[in-house]
Amino acid sequence: MIKPLSAALGLALFGLLPATTAVRADIVLPWCLSGGGGLTDHCDFATYAQCQTTAAGYGVCSPNPAYTSPPPPAQGTSAKRGKR
Repeated sequence: MIKPLSAALGLALFGLLPATTAVRADIVLPWCLSGGGGLTDHCDFATYAQCQTTAAGYGVCSPNPAYTSPPPPAQGTSAKRGKR
């Protein structure tokens, strides 16, 4: 008797949970792989070498047109942290 009651209670509580959506980080990386063998553009590469290794003769690596370099550090801040 306890198991059916627990199942019913669990289903009822599940129905009260808010709907959720997937969270996606909008990270734009600097290199894209495109071409060859039905590949579409994949801009998932942080370095040219990483892209070339993945391409392995099946595609071409090119700069991602959507990539913008991060801004330089603010003036007056030290790049060396924790140094005393």
